[in-house]
Order: sequence, then C-alpha cells, then structure tokens
Amino acid sequence: MVSNAEKGQQAEAVAAAHLQRRGYSVLARNWRCVGGEIDIIACHHDQIVFIEVRRRTTAEAAFESITLRKRQRVLRAVETWLSQHELTDQLWRIDVIVVSRSGIEHCENAFDW
Repeated sequence: MVSNAEKGQQAEAVAAAHLQRRGYSVLARNWRCVGGEIDIIACHHDQIVFIEVRRRTTAEAAFESITLRKRQRVLRAVETWLSQHELTDQLWRIDVIVVSRSGIEHCENAFDW
C-alpha cells in the first residue's frame, strides 16, 4: 500500500515533469521554512513561479482543499524565499497543479481567485 506521503511525492514528480515539458526550469522541490512549504519553485521566462501541487480524485476536490490558512502559509513561504534569495523585486506568481484521475490541470496565478 502506498502512503499519502509517497502519493504526494509521486504527484510532485508528475507536476515537475509537466513543467519541464512546458519550458519551466525547476529550481527547488519541497522547500521548507518556519512559515510554510513550497512544493515546487520554478522559473518561466523572467518570472519565478511557486507551485502548490495537489493530488485528489477530482480537480474540484483539489482546489477546494486549498483553504485560506493554506494560502496564507504558502504566501509566507514565498515571501521568505524571495527575501532569503534577495529577489524581492523579482516578478513572481503562485500556481496550482492538480494531479487527478482525469489528468493534470495547471492553474496559473491560482491564488488570485
């Protein structure tokens, strides 16, 4: 039986491969700080992209699982990463990639909803 952690790692590997096929450069995976975690950090064109990866049965369930608290934790982690790398003036966005039974769904600027 596959653990939830292993399922999450598999989903992140699928998401990273998806990003690389689309021309993104993956900079880091599972970056952690006191304030939170970022599943994947990538660069696309001149923008840093912070990606939250969700694995659920449906895309709808995945998006519903991203609570206000989760968004706040991701945003704190993003701010910490940018500060630590002295990139606070860099263009950036937060995306969500959902890995579900029906495939992969990539939502850019996902926290703007």
